[in-house]
Amino acid sequence: MSHFSQVRDLLKHNQQQHSQIAQFYAGLAAQTSNPRAAMLLTTLHQHETQLASELNRYLQTGCDNVLNTFFQYDHEHSVQSLMQVEDAEFTTEDEVISLASRIDEYFLQLYEEMREAVEHSEVRDMFENLAQHITEEKKRLSTDIYSLQDI
Repeated sequence: MSHFSQVRDLLKHNQQQHSQIAQFYAGLAAQTSNPRAAMLLTTLHQHETQLASELNRYLQTGCDNVLNTFFQYDHEHSVQSLMQVEDAEFTTEDEVISLASRIDEYFLQLYEEMREAVEHSEVRDMFENLAQHITEEKKRLSTDIYSLQDI
């Protein structure tokens, strides 16, 4: 069901989701017996914490004209279903990487859908920038992950 939302509300919602994911990764890192998987999960925790901080910074410094814009979209989506996994699934680095990829793809798709749903050009540009930022973070994270695999 679609309803009208402010950009500010969507960004707060996504900031909370990034924080939840960060805590999820931290919990998995503490539970795994695989030290390499734990390193990856710790790196992912830092990645998600940084994304939550950046969204918070944008909420604090963003243009009110953009943040207060209303648009019609159902942002009741949640990453909760992606976080409902069995702890036993995280015994290898590949399984951790697969989970991280699914979560990043979720946010990429969300920002693309948001960009397509809004008519205001400044808001559309903001969602495009967020999608590009997630893509760049994904590349940086891939580099970090492969560097950890060399250890």
